Amino acid sequence: MFHETRRGAQMTPTAGWRDELDAAWREIEEWYAEHDAAHLLSAGASEADVGKVEAQLDVVLPALLRASLLRHNGTRRDGWARGTLLSCGSIVAATELWRRIADHGEDVPADYVCPDAERGLLQPGWWHAGWVAIDEDRLGNATGVDTAPGPLGSYGQVLEMDRITGPILSSGDVVEYLCEVADSLEDLRVGGGGTLEENDVWEGDDAPSAPSR
Repeated sequence: MFHETRRGAQMTPTAGWRDELDAAWREIEEWYAEHDAAHLLSAGASEADVGKVEAQLDVVLPALLRASLLRHNGTRRDGWARGTLLSCGSIVAATELWRRIADHGEDVPADYVCPDAERGLLQPGWWHAGWVAIDEDRLGNATGVDTAPGPLGSYGQVLEMDRITGPILSSGDVVEYLCEVADSLEDLRVGGGGTLEENDVWEGDDAPSAPSR
């Protein structure tokens, strides 16, 4: 699903995107509530907070990302299916770090070529200035939203940034990303430290008996 289109310099969300974003977030919120983990989701950002992100990074955030931040301004550390959903301040810090890595060539393979850039979906490079980090994991990988897609890409598309292998297009937009997160929550549990962890997998005779009530 592609909810934002480019018409010259104007980015126009398609009809119904608010309802779809709301549905995706409600499914996520219900899982957190059912697992007594609603406190891991931060309250929404202010319009001023979101405006600072745009000003500091010199980008125009897609409407889907803006609305998502207004609903939840990130999560607690490791409180997200993919590590940590970043707050406005953390978005700026993480994005600026990726930009510095790309600019200075740190940990970037000398002969690196982005496959999705060759296909015209992403701009070439290790981390483009138009990419905005929205989550990160413990290993230093990130997810980004694209505000400057390749000629065959879509404004607002989502990419996964692997610190070893580089970027790859992963989702059509923020709604699709949130739906994928919601699906992945079924394989997770809330650990004792208030972080999300993978469920233990038990099969056959190894499965523990149900606890008595």
